Amino acid sequence: MLSPIPLLIKGIFRGIKIIIARKILVLLMSALILGLLSVREMKRNYLLYRGKPTSINEAINLYNTIKTAQYLPISTPEELANIVVNVLVGDFVNWIENQGGYQEFYYKHKKGDEIKQRYSLKREPDVQPIILSKIGDKLKLSGIDIWREVKKSDGPVDFLIHYGFAPSFKTILEVKYSSHKDYYKRKTEQIVNSKSFRQLHNKYLIGLEVDNGLFLMIRVKHEKNNLTDREWENLKINVEKACETVKEKKLMPVFIQAGTEELFK
Repeated sequence: MLSPIPLLIKGIFRGIKIIIARKILVLLMSALILGLLSVREMKRNYLLYRGKPTSINEAINLYNTIKTAQYLPISTPEELANIVVNVLVGDFVNWIENQGGYQEFYYKHKKGDEIKQRYSLKREPDVQPIILSKIGDKLKLSGIDIWREVKKSDGPVDFLIHYGFAPSFKTILEVKYSSHKDYYKRKTEQIVNSKSFRQLHNKYLIGLEVDNGLFLMIRVKHEKNNLTDREWENLKINVEKACETVKEKKLMPVFIQAGTEELFK
């Protein structure tokens, strides 16, 4: 017959370990509330101490406990998409319009000792890191992760956005200029049948198995394909109608201007 003493000692050590782990979690959550740690740092430090959870239920309960401390829980895919939209039309537009951020969409050309701004537009891939840097940190405050250019067999989607573990939600953010040949002065039917919109619909929105999608249309100053105010409003209407033709999953259009009103005159 086995002696009960080793089992008793094992039980005591396990109880002590649980008590210490709970105290560690309380200390980390206190640091989070006081602003001394981010949610990501808290999760990392706690998991470094605890190691792997003993069960999937324990992992889910631990995650939900941490998520509760984020002040802005996200419970549906629509809430995730709406938060991203609010960051785009709020913080990102404020940076563009009020902090001169629109200049980052164009190249500066030097003439003599003077930097003269000519509106030579940067390529869409060249402005993606700018978009990521301006919205990424804001999204992280809500526990949202964003990655640039997720590779697909026939090309990358611009951004994949993810939130949560149980439950988890995913959306995509595709960016296009108003000067793009598939959208510049195009009617709804032309947009729907264009190569880039069909790729957005079939390859990204459906192929990547996301919950929904965001389509960011940016009005830009272009040397040739430049829109008047009225043409810009017409394009917005046509893009909205094109997005409404997507029935499998919701595709939300978002419109911003990379410039001031003076720039587009």
